[in-house]
Amino acid sequence: MGWLGNIHCKWCGENEDVHRLIFCCPLSQVIWCFIRDALDWENVPISREDFLYNWIEVANTKTQIILFWLLVGVSWTVWKQHNDIVFKEKIHVHIDCGIYRLFSFLLQWRILVP
Repeated sequence: MGWLGNIHCKWCGENEDVHRLIFCCPLSQVIWCFIRDALDWENVPISREDFLYNWIEVANTKTQIILFWLLVGVSWTVWKQHNDIVFKEKIHVHIDCGIYRLFSFLLQWRILVP
């Protein structure tokens, strides 16, 4: 059984799917751009395929682990923010709430990164 609720994003009205939520929604874009600026990247991943083939495949093992850690952190942050809106009708007024939430998750999970 699939989702029976509204399929439209509460941020922008577009149809929701995992790809859009992690790479294209306004919150994920802000978070990816923040990471880009903080780590001095030239661009950000735009899809799962882009992430796997243009980021992971060209990185060394240590960097691959860190990139996956960041992907999971961004994904979980956006998912939690999304669920706050959908299920709790809680809209975070400041976009930095997502950044702080991301840092919180990454700090909690840092022991998982060798």
